[in-house]
Amino acid sequence: MTAKFLELKWKEFSRAPQFGAKLGVKVLIGFFIIYFSLAAIFFSGISVFLLEDKFPDQSPLSIVNSYLLYYFLFAFILRYFFQSLPASEIQQLLITPITKKNIILNTILKSTFSIYNSSPIFYFLPFAIVFIFSGGPGDEIEFSRRSIFGIFSWWVCLQMITWILNNLVFLVNKNSSILKTIIVVVVSLYGVHKFDYFDIFTLFGSALDKIYSDPIWLVFVFFSLAISYFVLFKFLIKECYLDKALSKDKEKIIGQNLSFLNRFGTLGALIKNDIRLIIRNARAKQVMLMSFVFLFYGVIFFTPDIYKESGPLLVFASIFITGGFMMTFGQYVPSWDSEYYPLLMVQNLSYKKYLESKLVLMIAATVIASILSLPYLYYGTKIYSMIIAGAFFNLGLGGYITLISGVLNKSPLKLNIKAKAFENTQAYSITQFLFVLPKMGLPVLIYWLGQLFFSEDIGILLMGLSGILGIALHGIIISQIESVYKKHKYRTLEAYKTNN
Repeated sequence: MTAKFLELKWKEFSRAPQFGAKLGVKVLIGFFIIYFSLAAIFFSGISVFLLEDKFPDQSPLSIVNSYLLYYFLFAFILRYFFQSLPASEIQQLLITPITKKNIILNTILKSTFSIYNSSPIFYFLPFAIVFIFSGGPGDEIEFSRRSIFGIFSWWVCLQMITWILNNLVFLVNKNSSILKTIIVVVVSLYGVHKFDYFDIFTLFGSALDKIYSDPIWLVFVFFSLAISYFVLFKFLIKECYLDKALSKDKEKIIGQNLSFLNRFGTLGALIKNDIRLIIRNARAKQVMLMSFVFLFYGVIFFTPDIYKESGPLLVFASIFITGGFMMTFGQYVPSWDSEYYPLLMVQNLSYKKYLESKLVLMIAATVIASILSLPYLYYGTKIYSMIIAGAFFNLGLGGYITLISGVLNKSPLKLNIKAKAFENTQAYSITQFLFVLPKMGLPVLIYWLGQLFFSEDIGILLMGLSGILGIALHGIIISQIESVYKKHKYRTLEAYKTNN
């Protein structure tokens, strides 16, 4: 039966109208996956030796284990936004003579070996290899058969936990009560950790240490995994009907007056259109939530002491904190309007107003993110000054770079379909990736040059002033961008018409 499913999947892919384009995108995505996987293998292997030098009296394995709960929590949040149950594929098979049991088993099996669940191979396998020779907690010798078996058990445990997360994400996406329960549990555990009742992160790390020293404990993880598969299977079997959980929820249409924007005329009408688009459509709402997650990006770089002396890396994080919406929403301009783009183009409005409406929305999001980033003052005024300087860069130059990248974005986008990482090819273009480089690299370069020739404070100041310069030259820059959009107007219209 598995061979039959693979055959059907191949026919669906090879017979698609845009087979060549999809194949090219798949190859490109595959290249990036291989590249970043090799990079992960290299850096994770190097980090083990760094840990040995920095903490000579501690086992590197124990140190890694104490932080792994953070990794799994972050992975769960990320997968919640990007990973969803392939309901459309299940619905297509329900009208075939294939039994529900086989359909569900195929869906679960396919998800088990997805790119999401391959991450431990790339991220943890190098650790495992090096740990064999460095030993684990309680080892007095560097290499032994015990260490090989212990490390293998540790690696298998991480793989099992990843599969459990996979099953939880599927359940949470279709059952809000499970999500509420998980949130309550996580908040409660963090609360008892914060008030020093017990350290949940150390406890989790100790459990992984125990699996290394006594692999028999791996049986409990295996049973937990088996239970998660059983629960997921029973849930999908129960809801495997076109008119139940697998079907799209019928939402009440929300009407927004937004009358306060009427004073801005055509510009206000276009902004209202974008706000309604975000509120009413699944893809846009997903982008909004992801941009909110970027606010916490700085915690990854500002907390560890190892990054505090790396100014360019801190600048890189600062750009993400305030520019999350600009990077997630802005990268799909003008694809957001692809379904009704011809209608917009025959209206009595200028391209300049259209572009400014997108820019105003991104500016508003950047300002809000700057205000919400105030808690980063906890890390010191230097860190927060970087964030504010990054915000000015995003307000000025960053917004224009985002808009100009949209000129070459001629792939349509389905508004009410959530994006699936590594799978969804809508509105994907290599140009988007290329335009990310100046958006992220230019502020880092400006800071680095200022720091190199003057001081760190001057580097931060120059980064902020570059954004202010962009704001001052708004009229000139927006006019130039408008002229470029006009040149590509009919090619964009034709591309949206053909691809849709």
